[in-house]
Parts: sequence; structure tokens; C-alpha cells
Amino acid sequence: MFDEAVWRKTRDVVLSPANPYYFSGTAASGIGSPHTLPGRVWPIALAVEAFDASDPTTFSRPWFSWADSMFCELALTVAAEAAAVGPPRSSARPAPAVGLVIVTRPGIQATMNL
Repeated sequence: MFDEAVWRKTRDVVLSPANPYYFSGTAASGIGSPHTLPGRVWPIALAVEAFDASDPTTFSRPWFSWADSMFCELALTVAAEAAAVGPPRSSARPAPAVGLVIVTRPGIQATMNL
């Protein structure tokens, strides 16, 4: 069962100096990792591994595909489940075509029509 008070207290600690991997700089603040250099924010949802909280032009590597791969896996799973379910049976007209576009980084994208 979800306890919002526990979640909020946990979030408050994680996003504070009480967390040894919380870094705050002039350009960003966020959670780092024991696997990155000190002071590096690790935005798993972005396409770089980690960047310096005071200088975002300093980052671990320009392409970090793990996060993008996990998103693509989620998108493909959702698409497969939607295709398996199909349109509602009581629908008098056909369901509209659904398209899914995944942009993994500028200039690279995959398109899936359901």
C-alpha cells in the first residue's frame, strides 16, 4: 500500500545534503551515483551518463544508451500489449490508427504504427 508520507520523507532525504550522492552546483542539482565522479549529477532519463553540477558541458560520455534502451523496451511492451488487446468490440467504427515515435537522440528515431 502506498504511503504518501513515507514517500515524501524519503524524497526529501534523497534530494538533500543528507544524501552523500546529492550534488548541487551553479548549473544543476540532483542525485549522483557511487559509479560516477563526485559532483556529477546522473540524470538517468537523459542521454548522457553524468554531468558536472557546476559545468554541464563536462560529462562522462556523449551517449549513454542504457536509459534509452529501457525506455524503448517499455514502449515496445506497451505497443505489443495494445496490439494484443485490439480495438473495443462494441465500437461501431474502427479504432483510429495509433503511431508511436521513439526519439533516442537528435536525428535518430524509430516509428511504429499500431
